[in-house]
Amino acid sequence: MFISLRTLFPDPPRGFPGRRWVNIGLRTVHLLGVAGMGGGWLYGADPADWRPFLWLVLMSGGAMVLLEVAATCLWLLQLRGLAVLAKLLLVALAVRWPETTPWVLVTVIVLSSVFAHAPANVRYFSPFHGRRVERL
Repeated sequence: MFISLRTLFPDPPRGFPGRRWVNIGLRTVHLLGVAGMGGGWLYGADPADWRPFLWLVLMSGGAMVLLEVAATCLWLLQLRGLAVLAKLLLVALAVRWPETTPWVLVTVIVLSSVFAHAPANVRYFSPFHGRRVERL
């Protein structure tokens, strides 16, 4: 089966009515999960107390990734998508080596804040193209 570049990188990106509100809702749920999980990690709570927040983070984060990739896979080539992949790797690092958790949590929050509020020229920059890329 052949998947065309036009399917992976549509111009314009796919969307649907209310997409922005779905994204806002997912981000809100994600932040609630990060707060609960981060508090549990940083204060040494029993994992049973913060694990539901971890699942909330993973599910809402996964849904946000799917929302972006469903619009266009170009997101994976831009700094905004690469930052999310970096955050996933950092969380995996903390799971493997729990002693890294405090600095991983801080780094993930900093990355999240920077890329959420960075100018479009930064968010849409593709290191693979060496410039801002919004369409192929």
